Amino acid sequence: MINYKLNNKNGHVNTNEFNIDERARYGTDIDKVHLIQLGKATNYYDDWRDHPNEYIRCALARRGYHSEYYLTDTVNVRNAALYHLPEKMINYVGDDTATTTITRYLIGEVDPDTDLLEAFIQNSSDQIASIYGAHVLDAFMLKLEAMNLVPNNMNKTMTEEQLRAINNPLWAKNYTILQIAMII
Repeated sequence: MINYKLNNKNGHVNTNEFNIDERARYGTDIDKVHLIQLGKATNYYDDWRDHPNEYIRCALARRGYHSEYYLTDTVNVRNAALYHLPEKMINYVGDDTATTTITRYLIGEVDPDTDLLEAFIQNSSDQIASIYGAHVLDAFMLKLEAMNLVPNNMNKTMTEEQLRAINNPLWAKNYTILQIAMII
């Protein structure tokens, strides 16, 4: 690992003496991962695409670099890349090694792809309930129902609170699955 001079006042690296290029070329793999995490040394990312260290490839994939390419890499690298390619997730719905990645993506989206959401519920409902709880599975199903429901003229005039009071799933349309799970 490259030694850096520290600012004696606060113990932080003195950026005036910090050479990113030197760290990228001669630093350890951990240095490279840190540079990727910080979004630095981007001119080296293409050279590091096929790096033998999985952590470097995974760091690149987490930042959205080479996503398509990394779909054929190890499970960890593939899943990091897959998070940036939601349109490809439907191809991995039946793959247990991708369940956590797809779940994390879906629970944070206000407007997820309905085909992906439906396929994921059909294939992974037992896993969702056992890992995250039945209330989260209920939130998944409520979100899908809200997305598939077409509001009538009366529903269009109602507030979310009014829709929820009459058990109309449309109240959940503008919420993420995680938000819905916290509400129900």
